[in-house]
Amino acid sequence: MSRKTLTRIAAAGASAALIATGMSVAVGTGVASAYDAETCTTSAQREYSNAGSLGTHYYLSKEIVGDGTVAPDGTITFLIKGWGASAMINELTDYHPAGFELVKAELNVSWVLGGQGWEDATARAVKSGNSVSVEGAGWTTASGATAAIRTTYKAPSNLEPGTRIDVGGAGFNVMLAGGNHQWEDMNLCATVRAKNVGEQVSGSLDNAGLGSVNTASANAFGSLTDPQGSIAGIINNLDFGKIIGGAMGS
Repeated sequence: MSRKTLTRIAAAGASAALIATGMSVAVGTGVASAYDAETCTTSAQREYSNAGSLGTHYYLSKEIVGDGTVAPDGTITFLIKGWGASAMINELTDYHPAGFELVKAELNVSWVLGGQGWEDATARAVKSGNSVSVEGAGWTTASGATAAIRTTYKAPSNLEPGTRIDVGGAGFNVMLAGGNHQWEDMNLCATVRAKNVGEQVSGSLDNAGLGSVNTASANAFGSLTDPQGSIAGIINNLDFGKIIGGAMGS
């Protein structure tokens, strides 16, 4: 049994005991609440303020980019942002679901020269268990700037359409202001959907070792290439209703 599971069991037992005695306790900032599939959301925000921050509030958010769904073998992207009054953040962490494989990590921070924009940080991302972290010398959040990472993962093939899955939480390290704060569970969830036609074709190509049309062309189609990317993309853009209707009307 994992440490996280034991912690949840202990917390649940303590809560039940307090309720039985008529007492209640507030969960402090930075303490993870148990994941609840009935109340989970696709975005959440946490904040903290302690002696180390001298009363200044710092914030961290995580959201699922897109419609909050993921298909078996599909991809899902999370956006983690940290900010606060003139904070210096030097690490952002994403806690992802077990079995999800990192495809890409991107960083968006404010630079003295060049402003703020996205850059590929996959090579420098540190993977440890079910977490991915990106570190730096320190990124300022002065003048309303944020420090953010965007992480994209490939989902496992055994997800069951129609179910909700816990997609974890996030963490950050605010330099000289209270240290490292981690919320491994932010009660966030994604809904598993069935694969669409394009994803089914893409999966079939992957299983056959062909991949995209650009890759397949070298193996089976000679000089035929697809400048738009993949067969899956082409099929996703087809309007099958019009095609079938046109065929029946001819």
